[in-house]
Amino acid sequence: PEITGTPTPVIVEAGSITSGINFALNVIVPPLLRIPMPIGAITVDGIGTDWTQANIQPAGTDTQGDNIGPGTSTKLLGSDLKAVYIAMDNKNLYLRMDLYGTANTMFQGNYNDADRAGKYGFRIMTNAIGTPTNIELSIVSRSDTGNQWTIWAWDKENRQSIPELQNNGTVAIQDGVIELALPLNILHHPSEFTIRPAIYYHYKYGFKGYLDRMQGFIAYLPPPGTITLIAPETLTAGGTATIQGYVVDSYGNAALATTVYWTSSGGTLSPATSTTQNGTATATFTSTNIGTYIITGTVTDTIAATKTITVYINTEAGTVTFKTPEVQIEFGSGTLGTANVTVSISTSTSPPNNLPSGINFAGVVYNIELKDENGNPVGTQVGQMGTVALYLSYLDNNPDDGIVDGTSIAENNLIVFHWDNGTWTPLSTNVNGTENFVWAYVPHFSTFTLGGTPTLTQFTPKNDDAYAYPNPYKKGDAKFGGDIIWFKNVSSQATIKVYTIAGELVDEIKVTANPQSWKISDKKIASGVYIYTVTGGGGGKSVGKIGIVK
Repeated sequence: PEITGTPTPVIVEAGSITSGINFALNVIVPPLLRIPMPIGAITVDGIGTDWTQANIQPAGTDTQGDNIGPGTSTKLLGSDLKAVYIAMDNKNLYLRMDLYGTANTMFQGNYNDADRAGKYGFRIMTNAIGTPTNIELSIVSRSDTGNQWTIWAWDKENRQSIPELQNNGTVAIQDGVIELALPLNILHHPSEFTIRPAIYYHYKYGFKGYLDRMQGFIAYLPPPGTITLIAPETLTAGGTATIQGYVVDSYGNAALATTVYWTSSGGTLSPATSTTQNGTATATFTSTNIGTYIITGTVTDTIAATKTITVYINTEAGTVTFKTPEVQIEFGSGTLGTANVTVSISTSTSPPNNLPSGINFAGVVYNIELKDENGNPVGTQVGQMGTVALYLSYLDNNPDDGIVDGTSIAENNLIVFHWDNGTWTPLSTNVNGTENFVWAYVPHFSTFTLGGTPTLTQFTPKNDDAYAYPNPYKKGDAKFGGDIIWFKNVSSQATIKVYTIAGELVDEIKVTANPQSWKISDKKIASGVYIYTVTGGGGGKSVGKIGIVK
């Protein structure tokens, strides 16, 4: 018959079955009880007080006197299960078995003693990837006095022993209490355990049967519920901040063995992932660049948290430097009268208005702003700060000519200008021609640019004496720099135009240096005679011919 409803014991007497008659008995077995894994660190001493202090309740209980085997034998004392407990911390799985009898007097014989041999046992199945996942775990007596116990572990799936558990597991037995700890790394940190406690009548030469068993249960780590990030709100540039992600499960308990994935909007955040220890996963963040950064800790697609860290320069901690590829600012100790500041720099290549007469633009305008921790501007007025040195770089890819690239300004003529009350004011400027930067002390922060007077030795005021060389040009001639024709004695801002004999425009070159180069290696120019003109800039005009041989 098929049994439905509340499961009840069914007894089938084999003697009533006539030979040749087949039958099937379908029994509906209730699913195993699922319980959230209790979290707590346990001292394995056989006393059991740690469990009470951690408020860890029994995962299952058993009725006294319901032994299913010869548990009443005086040689097999303590074979009556009372309760079983389970707990876990970051390192171990803890199991505890309570008896109605006295555990330390049970099986008081060597494992080889057939009359008195037995084991306390747990059948453990896990959902971890890897082996072992199906373990028969036994606590075995090894002495006639019952004072020596060892863990015997068997991989039922692969039918072999598990020496790692036998060597690393810990067992302790006192009156009526059996405790053991199993390393989670050997169990591959599963998130779910199926536990079936039992007492075996079992000795070296064979299995005799169960003395008592309890209903199994499934203990699982509840899914993560939330993550909260703990981190300092500010950080000094170059310093290191510790980021903690506190993860709790759906029951509010500290989540164990939960992976947190770390990302940031900048700076350096490491490691990329970390695993919770007592609910907390840790990462470190650092940045040498000031600014605001967003740190994100993610557990799942729907469980994540962010934390904002602002990286400052601490101007009270001695001389500190803020540096980008183009700008460097050196602050003396206590320069701004406030400890932490942020620096923002925006640039423009549009020539500024109202530069002093005779000053040419060197290519970049820098707007520099400083703010304190409250977002208030600092250092905007004369007298608000101490000594600050500003370093600005410039380009000079041809160090032999001493001219700032794209300009007519000799590098030694460069001047730092700052915008002060509606006027571009020059600052006392120092030039490092070897490393291509200038520096000046600044009275306050505003907008800065580089400018200078065009060099008279490099440009003539008119174009009347302009000429081209080599002339004729021969392809591959390396004497004057390879596939380049040079125009000498051209004025700043002049225009060079090259025509065919028929008057068709071939190319137009804006003068940025004297001599001005014209690279023709990548131009489709045939051999022949060409006409050039030089006009504009400092005035005057030159007309000439160039012979090209390819």
